[in-house]
Amino acid sequence: LRPRVKLKSRWCIRTAYVLYGLHLADKAVRKYGYPGDDKTRIRLFERWERFWALATLEFRGGALERGDEDAMRGVRGATRAWRGGNTPLPLDFPLISRQSELGGLGAYLSSLREYGLVFPGSLRVTPAAGEMIDSFWSEPRERNWNHLYEKYALNALDLESPTIARSSGRLTLAGLGKRSRLSSLVHRGRTAQQGRLWNALFVAARDGSTHPLAKRLVAAHNDGVDAPETFLEGLLADRWEKLTSDLVHKVEVALAFGRLARVLLRRFDRAYGYVDEHGWVADFDAVAQASFPGNEAAELHGLCKAVRSAHDTHRFRNLLYHGPDFLKLVEKLTTSGDALAPSLRVRVVEQLARYLTYKQVTFLPDLLSEANATGLSMDPVRSIALLEYMPRFWQTDVGRRWARRIRTFLSYFCQRGQDQQREILDGPIRTGDFARHTRDGESRERLREAFNTPLYPMVLIANEVMQEGLDLHQHCRRVVHHDLVWNPAQIEQRIGRIDRLGSLTNRLRQRGADVALDILYPVIRGTIDKRLFRTVKTREKWLEFLLGAAPNFSEYSFTDEEPAPLPDRLGADLAIDLGPG
Repeated sequence: LRPRVKLKSRWCIRTAYVLYGLHLADKAVRKYGYPGDDKTRIRLFERWERFWALATLEFRGGALERGDEDAMRGVRGATRAWRGGNTPLPLDFPLISRQSELGGLGAYLSSLREYGLVFPGSLRVTPAAGEMIDSFWSEPRERNWNHLYEKYALNALDLESPTIARSSGRLTLAGLGKRSRLSSLVHRGRTAQQGRLWNALFVAARDGSTHPLAKRLVAAHNDGVDAPETFLEGLLADRWEKLTSDLVHKVEVALAFGRLARVLLRRFDRAYGYVDEHGWVADFDAVAQASFPGNEAAELHGLCKAVRSAHDTHRFRNLLYHGPDFLKLVEKLTTSGDALAPSLRVRVVEQLARYLTYKQVTFLPDLLSEANATGLSMDPVRSIALLEYMPRFWQTDVGRRWARRIRTFLSYFCQRGQDQQREILDGPIRTGDFARHTRDGESRERLREAFNTPLYPMVLIANEVMQEGLDLHQHCRRVVHHDLVWNPAQIEQRIGRIDRLGSLTNRLRQRGADVALDILYPVIRGTIDKRLFRTVKTREKWLEFLLGAAPNFSEYSFTDEEPAPLPDRLGADLAIDLGPG
């Protein structure tokens, strides 16, 4: 996918750079006596990343913008850490970017293992990478400064030292940056190292497609074709020799991915720009609307479908880091609200419109109240005036809450299967009931799907049939036990319907809200219900104690009288230690 890969691509020097960094990490482990585990090696590699970035900036005088031929990912953090002068530079500075790395270990590691340059399942280079590593700084026939540059670099991997000097003996940080920057292979005319990279990455590739595609890429460059999309389209048109079916599949998925990636990057830039323009504090829904406007949904859905339908899309699942997450994103974008079939979309809109106008739903009162606050006449209400006000309503706090609720409903609806979608549209949403209970002949699934949306019903009155096997946690954080059973485990079964991973309570806590799961027991004093409640809770406390909880014996009584203290030795003998060992 990379233009001018013949000898000029930064991808090649990045490969050599990553290999050399892993080589340095291995040397630092031995020199400084560090543990040889992956965590330590990654930390050492990150030191090399920062040292290399600072050296490049030193050579460039601190002027290194994104998009520059020498720019690395995360360059903003490195630029902020660099400063002019002669004082040492910090090595543990934070990266200021959406990237979590400077050089690309995560992006290149799986490929380097596939090429046989890094041992499988490890962070150690193989002997096949030896010649590229030995020639990282200069060619063997030149004056050999390699050991001096390597010694300088190893100083940066001393984890006890937070800074690095701008010189080491006769070497300077700027000189090191000149030799290791991304464009150094081209500007220094290092054709021998370019040849080594070409042989390792293309000629010796084991997949049967890298080398033939690379040769066509060279031919395309000689024809003046450097744009990736134009090149891929030319490949499919057999412009540079006919492709095998296997290569056709690879090119098709590459073309679909590239087109989608370009659009997604544009959407990300919009979101980034919107947040920047609003002082880095912006409403989530407003950012989403600015980044993903509805009038562009068809284009995005078409690109996502093209990726999903490509023959080799399944290969993304095998990528070590981002592949599976990318496929999940494509799936979500494909099944977003605007991706509904036209007939189903019409039905959903009609059902939502009917729901919002039910008298027991507060949408219309909220709309009229906000309109009245702007001076719109309410006596009588003119529908055309209300319609003209609607765009402003969605920008109010009340309107945003309704928009968020509707958007959440649509997101949940689109993630359901056809049967579940039918249950939602044919269920309680049709009547707009605030509270519902189980009825004869009505499926549990219909009630579950309706209750799991942010729309009505808000209260679900359930019998024993609903107390297990159903997830009811999407928009509920309160359980009221109107009847009790003698077994505490059955009580926990009921609570477990909403006390689950990804529950409303968990999501609110992640946003910083101080909320709890509410469990309520309406019990009338002096009745059998009180005795039953006390018995069940007492059994629950004893079970907790026997499973290792700290004892509080005043809570374990079956009567209102304060129990006699339990001897410490007996308490210790009764408790079960669930700790390791």
